[in-house]
Amino acid sequence: MKRHICVGLFSFLQPGLGFSLSLKPELLIDSYFGAGPYSYVSSERSFATQAVRAREFQINLAHLAFSIEDPSLRGRLALQYGSSVNANYQGEPITTRFANQISHRHLQEAYVGYYLHERLWFDMGIFFSHIGYESWISHQNANYTRSLMADNSPYYFSGARLGWLLLPELELQLSLLNGWQLITPLNRDRSLGSQILYHLTDKIKISYANFAGNVALEGKQYRFYHNFIWEYRTSSLFSSAVSFDIGHEQNSIEDKGKNWYGAAIYFQRGLGQEWNFAIRLQYYSDPHEVMVVTEEVGGFEVLGSSFTINYSPRREFLWRLEYSHLVSRYAVFEYADKRRTSEPYLVMALSLKV
Repeated sequence: MKRHICVGLFSFLQPGLGFSLSLKPELLIDSYFGAGPYSYVSSERSFATQAVRAREFQINLAHLAFSIEDPSLRGRLALQYGSSVNANYQGEPITTRFANQISHRHLQEAYVGYYLHERLWFDMGIFFSHIGYESWISHQNANYTRSLMADNSPYYFSGARLGWLLLPELELQLSLLNGWQLITPLNRDRSLGSQILYHLTDKIKISYANFAGNVALEGKQYRFYHNFIWEYRTSSLFSSAVSFDIGHEQNSIEDKGKNWYGAAIYFQRGLGQEWNFAIRLQYYSDPHEVMVVTEEVGGFEVLGSSFTINYSPRREFLWRLEYSHLVSRYAVFEYADKRRTSEPYLVMALSLKV
């Protein structure tokens, strides 16, 4: 899913080993300005991780990355900065002595991979999440902001993973993880994750991904998460996708647990080689407030739509204008004057990825 645009290529010949390592640098700068008709508390949007600061010019994400590619070795180191970084790393512990939120937030990815066998890779470190349709890298998404489903599922994991290209059209992945979007684990239990990606045809792709683990700081609080994606792409000018998530959490086997759901539909249509527009419709329901805390009796239930215009005169550059509108059953969106049942938001963004 992720696209790498390289500005340079350096090869290092290993004496006596007969192979070379290719080092590919990558630079991303993603800037934005967003605003709505109402003033936010502390200028920050509720329930969002992307374009989260309102009425000010900000950097959503900037990273400098280096990828290593070789027939038997691979890896990536990416250093990052931005408002989305601060929003995404809030769950990292800050009380540990040698590993904490402050030092971790500037590492987007840092992993090493080794080719174990035919079409079988083993990676260990910090890497992007295998869950979800929308990437953390906005330059790769049709819409600029993220769905509530994406904002409330992991953007990154820390652990080890096996990736197996079983068939040309079938990819499998199995992961042992430190926890739910965590570099420093909250407890001594490790979590599991897996993904199945299948290309039905050259136009249709389906995938299933999951997570299972104990997310409690003390005791047991088991979380199970499932993500389903159907994607249809006829050409570079048209694509569509449907994504559905369901989460479940319980404290013990006897506990009936709590469920939450999310769904989104995506459309993207090109208007020539430089212009395209994208539409996202979404629904998110967390009645027990497992992921989103509002202190409302009825929990969190929101419908939303986003319309994005994209202009890319060169592959490296992207100008975007997006209007999104979220509507809640209850007054959960907090503003400076009062809580409201809707959040209209307009954002303009410029990004450069080379």
